Amino acid sequence: MIPLFIVLEEERQKLNELGRNSLEQGIPIFQNDALQAQSRKVDELVIQIQRRPRNSNGIAIVVSKCN
Repeated sequence: MIPLFIVLEEERQKLNELGRNSLEQGIPIFQNDALQAQSRKVDELVIQIQRRPRNSNGIAIVVSKCN
């Protein structure tokens, strides 16, 4: 199981690359469907991390779910 923080960082890097490419090509960010989809994916990961239970120090507790 890959920790969500690692997944989030990888997805943020993809988002940044899409943003750079969009700007280099002169495509407005709000018109780039791939960038918008990646942004929503990053947003969802942030929400998942924020919803995680936290200990008394405010650190997210890692919970693994068994299928």
